[in-house]
Amino acid sequence: MISGYVYASTLNVSTFNLASVGLSTLTASSIGINTNGPTSALDIRNGGINVSSSSGFSIVATGDISCRSIYLTSSLNLSTFSASTVSVSSLLTTSTTSTQNVNFVTILSSATGKILLGTGTPTYRFEINGGSVATSFTTGWRYGYGGGATNVPGPIPDFISMKTDLGIWASIFYATSDQRIKKNIQQLEEEQALQVVRQIRPVTYQYIDQQHHHNQIEYGFIAQDVKPVLPYAVRSESDFIPNIYDLADITAHTESTSIVTLRTKNTDDLGQGDILKILDLHETPLIVNVLNTCHTSIVVDTNLLVRVSEYSPTEEDRKNNIHAHTVFVYGKKVGDVHILEKNAIFSVGIAAIKEIDRLVLEQRRMIADQGKRIAELQNELRI
Repeated sequence: MISGYVYASTLNVSTFNLASVGLSTLTASSIGINTNGPTSALDIRNGGINVSSSSGFSIVATGDISCRSIYLTSSLNLSTFSASTVSVSSLLTTSTTSTQNVNFVTILSSATGKILLGTGTPTYRFEINGGSVATSFTTGWRYGYGGGATNVPGPIPDFISMKTDLGIWASIFYATSDQRIKKNIQQLEEEQALQVVRQIRPVTYQYIDQQHHHNQIEYGFIAQDVKPVLPYAVRSESDFIPNIYDLADITAHTESTSIVTLRTKNTDDLGQGDILKILDLHETPLIVNVLNTCHTSIVVDTNLLVRVSEYSPTEEDRKNNIHAHTVFVYGKKVGDVHILEKNAIFSVGIAAIKEIDRLVLEQRRMIADQGKRIAELQNELRI
């Protein structure tokens, strides 16, 4: 029996029980369980962690924790947390103390039945307080999130609280539009609105990203077309675009880099320094930096062979040439993804319709007057 401590630079085991060997503390620079190549301080493959503690913290992490699912019966305090499914009885997230980033696919809260992102006390089932900065286009006084009121001579940023990759399904949508929260209310010039509508180009289109969108024909607008006509209706954000959107195969390059070889696309629209979004076969996003490109090959700054989640290809996968080292390259990050505020087009459209209605009524009156005059002339001719 060993008592005391064990110190090692690397420890690779399939099963290890501290209590059975009489140890209270295990110290190592990296521990790999079911793997001979741990890529982090604790790397567990094809397994999980079962922790039981009567008091205090069972797991303390100063860095990141990433896993597919986690079940907690108490509270959660981490600097960064990423998981596919989280079920907790109490979830505590604060940006000022111990939590910086919390990323979940699913959150199940059984404590109060309510979820709050931000600060405050939730009134409804799901609330978001605060948001990130978006492109700005106005001036005046600003009451900033987390700060006081300030007079800003230049543009003021607008705030976005929620962004989704997929659709939002609801029975009813409401927008706060009370007169008491608005100022400088001016009616749109209807004749001018009609001129604006004449310059807007309605189009039909399909989305490149069919993973998050269907392949049906969409009716709408192109933000770049609307911007010169209605600049207040368009803003820009930093996000990923599907400029590659292709299956790829990963191979080793160095200990810390990989080569990503595209199946059908080329790298003409990629360059050194670009930030690339890659999805493994579990649809886990991997964000990497492009070091170099050549024809269909991309050298990235990450060893994807150890970052990609383990996947066992099915027989159908093998028929489609999908294997454990297959990934999906979505595209690069750009700083000017155009966002369209369709309410602006709606408002201008209503004003334009009113102008058209005015013109139609005026023409009807003219036609009626002309009809009367024609009838009078016909009567005079009969006399």
